[in-house]
Amino acid sequence: IVGDWNGDGVCTAGFYNPTEGRFCLDNDNNFAGNNSDVNFEFGPKEEGYIPVAGDWNGDGTDTIGLYYPATGAFFLTNTNNTGATADLIFNFGPTNSALKPVVGDWNGGGINTVGLYDAENGIFYLKRSFVSVHDELIFAFGPVGGNWLPITGDWNGDQVDTIGLYNPVTGEFYLRNSNAPGEADAVVKLGSSEADWVPLSGEFAINEQ
Repeated sequence: IVGDWNGDGVCTAGFYNPTEGRFCLDNDNNFAGNNSDVNFEFGPKEEGYIPVAGDWNGDGTDTIGLYYPATGAFFLTNTNNTGATADLIFNFGPTNSALKPVVGDWNGGGINTVGLYDAENGIFYLKRSFVSVHDELIFAFGPVGGNWLPITGDWNGDQVDTIGLYNPVTGEFYLRNSNAPGEADAVVKLGSSEADWVPLSGEFAINEQ
């Protein structure tokens, strides 16, 4: 996972170990000696939970969460430390699904919310508010029934996160500058064409412009 764990404006890496229910977060992208800057347990110690990260309360610091496909539930916390409990618990989407969770600031309000990507039908479901139950964006993007992976980020610097897809067969990213159906605004090839690579996005350096 990727996030700005200390609020310095730079995103850094993290790992989640489901068998221990443990998050290991680094503040400088330097896991020297496999040591992390922040190390804590959150949630149950079992397989099936998917880690997510975002700024759930708008304080400028990213924190972690878990998505459980079996029940369609999200568990999000506003603190990255031992003893952290879920500050937000809610269901979004169907149970026992293969939908993949995504995170972003879909309206530029400074708070990250969640979404789901349905690869079988090529549809994104983005939750724009933690308060309003039915404030959602639903639209199609990309192929139907493929193995492409979802990715989100602010690709054009307008302070709004939008969606994208990564094709692991070709190593290409297809990025969209609006959360609406249409063609990709940018196609970027990065790295090798490896089927087991996982896409990540973040602001890894401070933009001085």
